[in-house]
Amino acid sequence: MSTGAGTVFNAFTVGGVMFLAILLIYFPNQRIPSVSPVSSLKARHFLRLSLASLWIADGLLQAQPAMFSARFLQEVLQPMLAGEPEGLRHMLDSLYGLWGTADSLWNALATLVQLFIGAALFSKWEYVQRLGIWISLVWSLIVWAFGEAFGGILAPGTNFITGGPGSAFVYALMSALLLFGIEGWLDGRAMVTARKSVALLFFAGAAFQTAPPLWNGLNLAGQFASTAEAIQPAFLASPVFGFVDLIYRNPVAWNAFFTGYMLFLGMAWWRGWRHLWMDWLAILWLAFEWWFGQGLGELFSGVATDPNSAVPIALLMFTAGMNLRRKPSREKDEKIRFIRDDRPLRNKAEYLARLRFSDVD
Repeated sequence: MSTGAGTVFNAFTVGGVMFLAILLIYFPNQRIPSVSPVSSLKARHFLRLSLASLWIADGLLQAQPAMFSARFLQEVLQPMLAGEPEGLRHMLDSLYGLWGTADSLWNALATLVQLFIGAALFSKWEYVQRLGIWISLVWSLIVWAFGEAFGGILAPGTNFITGGPGSAFVYALMSALLLFGIEGWLDGRAMVTARKSVALLFFAGAAFQTAPPLWNGLNLAGQFASTAEAIQPAFLASPVFGFVDLIYRNPVAWNAFFTGYMLFLGMAWWRGWRHLWMDWLAILWLAFEWWFGQGLGELFSGVATDPNSAVPIALLMFTAGMNLRRKPSREKDEKIRFIRDDRPLRNKAEYLARLRFSDVD
């Protein structure tokens, strides 16, 4: 498949997924299921701390010695330009040239921004958290566009197993969810959006996996081979090399399996099928992506900028699953314990929640 045709395929795929998101998540008068308010607040707290931890980790990775040298530009940024549309490639090449004029300065600024976001999200003050969330959203989109070339979604052969749609895109999703007001979490809108966002990520992964180049053994196996050749301990790379051989021998069957697996997970999260075995299927898939497809985020390379997309997707998935399949009696017991809790309130949101609960029933 030519680069132009691959770009057109990916553009239509992106457009289709975005249309599905608008139609099915934000369609007016959608039914909001009953949720456990206590679990919703726990989910929001977990999401905030997860995003804070990711930004702190990213800041520390950005502070690695190699990141202040030309290695970051040569080994991370410039290779992302391959296969991108000409206009985007030209724009990013110009920006990367600007980065190269003062590597250390720009890298120091990026490090400080990410550490600040993490610290703000860890803060106990609500207004500082809010500031951190907004900066997180804006910075995530900047990194996604210019640091990840839009997660490579416009390049032919891109797939979610090897890192699409980019970690920063998932960070932006997490930030947007945190911007829901307390009422949005208590009435279930935030939880529904989180759950269906997870489903759409799996649906999008399945759609991108159907790209014509990925049904070819050389192309499909080559993506896993690049992971196996990344800098990492031999005991981690060896199973990946063995898997590359299996892929090359029967690419059609394996790619059909990958596509079907992600479609199934997408449907399960869309419909809210929550069982222990379903959780394990999703966890095993993301673990497979992270190890075999993303090389554990290439954390051993010295120029890793983040743990790659499987980790934030897993954290988003855990958040979205906190409110599924809960028994009414358990929800009521949790609510009573929450109202009567004598511990100091963490913030205004928790105060308003207790006040609201005390006026019900």
